[in-house]
Amino acid sequence: MYSGLHIPTLVVATLSVSFATSMLLLLLWIQNPRAKSLYYWGAANLVATAAGIFIFRHLHLPEIVPVVFANSFMILAYGLFWSGTRVFEGRPASVTRVVAGPVIWLAACAIPAFYGSEAARTGLASALFVAYTLATIFELWRGRAESKLASRLPAMMLLGVHAAIHVLWSHHVFLTASTQDVVATGHSLMTSAVFAALIHVIAIIFLMIGLTKEKLELEQRRAAEADQLTSALNRRAFFDRASAVLSDLRGKNAYAAIIALDIDHFKSINDRFGHGGGDFVLEKFSSHARIALGSEVLFARLGGEEFSVLITGRDHASVFEITENLRAAIAETKIRLPSGAQLDITLSAGIAFAGEAAGYELESLLKLADTALYCAKHNGRDRIEVYMPDADAAVAMAA
Repeated sequence: MYSGLHIPTLVVATLSVSFATSMLLLLLWIQNPRAKSLYYWGAANLVATAAGIFIFRHLHLPEIVPVVFANSFMILAYGLFWSGTRVFEGRPASVTRVVAGPVIWLAACAIPAFYGSEAARTGLASALFVAYTLATIFELWRGRAESKLASRLPAMMLLGVHAAIHVLWSHHVFLTASTQDVVATGHSLMTSAVFAALIHVIAIIFLMIGLTKEKLELEQRRAAEADQLTSALNRRAFFDRASAVLSDLRGKNAYAAIIALDIDHFKSINDRFGHGGGDFVLEKFSSHARIALGSEVLFARLGGEEFSVLITGRDHASVFEITENLRAAIAETKIRLPSGAQLDITLSAGIAFAGEAAGYELESLLKLADTALYCAKHNGRDRIEVYMPDADAAVAMAA
């Protein structure tokens, strides 16, 4: 298919595109310093470009340069790309594991029997390329739950194809004894390999830029939905998201509960320790609450010391147990203020269950939960009350 294409021209085009995309990534990193992954990906492309130049000019260089150093650079580029993906997913870069690949390559090349075998060199280089590529795919895969990004799956698929090409190339070299034999006996295969490299360079970089753009937009959206002090959902975001969830559950008659939470005697905390102390307590309470409630609920700060939770898919007993576990955890928590003072805080809660009687309207459920919360305050605080049409059932469940 590509036999009419001139290999040196394709190589120059690939190297030119690789260098241009390196500059693009680094420029985007300068414009968005928070997106440090762009720096690693840009550096990886730049190192790969240098390696490609050494390999392309092999006839004009001592053999050790294209064989030993160029390949070590290329392996380093794959390691940097993997490390950039770790940074993208919020994990630390690993310098040790990035340089491990090139060190293994250089150590192997110091062994005469290995250096003299083209098949062995190709096999090890391909193994290191594939290892870093699969590690990159793994980083993208395990980050899927944290952020659902449209470009994630295409990037993983493209990297998978790239790894497969390395495996096939290595296998072909083993069968034909050397890369020189591949060039001599399979011009179209060599052309296809270079063309595939060109397509890969273009596609993977734009996918990674797409991933970065999508993640920055997601972070901005989350920041707009979050309460700045506690990182819980703000009032507007909670109303939008909770209303949508309840509307979807209405036709299914599924389990759902709204929990109104309030820190007891919070005004006295502000009076004693100022608003700074109060803010510190709210921040710590929110952190403990998110851990106790888990990630499958909607947790929001509606204002002041008032918080609200939407739990779905749990029956009445489970919801009460979750709320009781939170109440007990807060009661056992010792909060030490920056001033050194230590506080014990307690929590009151009111629960309203969605259903035929209470309906699935968020505002109605919030009012019922607030009524139950008022009962908890009235009955001594540090307790949970459940709103039910049957008062006896409510008392029994809250006892």
